[in-house]
Amino acid sequence: MVAALLLVPAGCGGTGGGTQTDTGTAGTATAASGTGGNQNAGGLLTFTYYEPDALDPNPALGLAGGLRTGGVNGLVDFFAVYALQLTFPSPPADPDTVEENEIPVPFDWGAPADWVAAGNAMKLEAGDLSALACLLRVDDDYPVYAAEKSDLLDPACAPDPAAFAPQTTYDLLVYGGDAFDDVRFDGVVVTPEHIEVAAPDLSVFDLPLDKTQDLSVTWTAGAGDRVVIRVWDQYGRMVTAHATDDGSFAIPAQNLAALADGPGYLTVAREMAATVTLPIGPLDVVTRTEIWGYVDLFER
Repeated sequence: MVAALLLVPAGCGGTGGGTQTDTGTAGTATAASGTGGNQNAGGLLTFTYYEPDALDPNPALGLAGGLRTGGVNGLVDFFAVYALQLTFPSPPADPDTVEENEIPVPFDWGAPADWVAAGNAMKLEAGDLSALACLLRVDDDYPVYAAEKSDLLDPACAPDPAAFAPQTTYDLLVYGGDAFDDVRFDGVVVTPEHIEVAAPDLSVFDLPLDKTQDLSVTWTAGAGDRVVIRVWDQYGRMVTAHATDDGSFAIPAQNLAALADGPGYLTVAREMAATVTLPIGPLDVVTRTEIWGYVDLFER
């Protein structure tokens, strides 16, 4: 997964909310006066720990979010949009359910004016741990918040996997800049425990996956809000499952048959979700631990 993060460049630079992106240390932010700006916005912040996988023995941290008029809807993973250029559909609402997804269209960023550049960062902290999503711009137009290693940003904004502690409660700070007063939410974000997949063996690169057989996925059961299993082919056509975190789930072969033969991916993620209310609208916060598998889809 680390290799994938390095292969897809992320846009950055510019200014936002009246604050230079290279001064994005949230600890130096000050309260803004007033709560002006868009009162009909919403957002999504994702905090993901990528487990070591068959491509890289090192973990990675994905932290990104955004605020937009009408909200950032239909997604639970904004980091994938921002850094990987992948639009993952939301998992099925009901547990123990599988959906087939068509090849996704690129994420519709819409008009830059619809995005809200608030203060210079969103910050998660638990004791001595902290993770910063700092204000920067994609394509010089769209303000987003992300942990990013860049000469334009304070070093504190660089992603550090050690900032993600499993089964830990974090406080959330959102700096409002000119959009609203800074807000702090104590103890609202909880991270899941690490996901440990027993089968299939995701340590094998190019793992053969027979589409004519049900795909049985087993993991060490935990207390996540849900486990999300995705299988997709080289064209992006996907099968998505919402599983109860009880340790096992099977994706039927009839669903896998919709995928094309050839290289593909299998991801398993344990997720927790919460929503806080900013002065301009709701912010969904999704935390997850996720492991990627690299498979060879075929029909026996």
